Order: sequence, then structure tokens, then C-alpha cells
Amino acid sequence: YTVSVVYGTGESGLSNSVNIVVTLINAQTIGGRLQAVGGERNITITNAEGKLVEVYSVSGAQVYSGAGRQQLNVPVKRGQYIVRIGGKTFNLVVK
Repeated sequence: YTVSVVYGTGESGLSNSVNIVVTLINAQTIGGRLQAVGGERNITITNAEGKLVEVYSVSGAQVYSGAGRQQLNVPVKRGQYIVRIGGKTFNLVVK
């Protein structure tokens, strides 16, 4: 992106262009086999049999709560989510 400065008498020219690349790790593994992956408008949780699965938006709203299973797909909107599986908590980003 580029920026400019607005003065009382006008605006500056654009700055040099800058590209920013953000890399996010979107998969979390707990205890070897349990895994949660933020995908395209979906959170996929595998190997969560017998564990309570909870998904929250970053604003704190509960999006999902239920029993885990071999594979669980939770449809969500794009954004960042807090996922709690069997007492373990972590963040995922859904694109």
C-alpha cells in the first residue's frame, strides 16, 4: 500500500509502495491426533470423540457447542475464532 499526508494547504505525493504478507498458522494439533483446521468458511475438527467442542467468535458469542466426533464440520463466517476442545483452547482464522 501507499500513504499520503494531508496538510492544511494540500496533500503530499504518495509514499513508496509497501507490500505486507501476513502468514497465519491455521491448524492446531492437540495430543497427537486431535486436530482443528480453519478452512474456507468452515472449521473442521477431527479425532474429538468424547470431548466437548465449543467455538466462539472473538467478540465472545458462542457459535457452536456439542459433542466431538471423528470428523466435525462447523460452518462459520470469515473471521477469527476461539476453539475449545476438551479443555484446550486456541485461535483459528477462517477465510
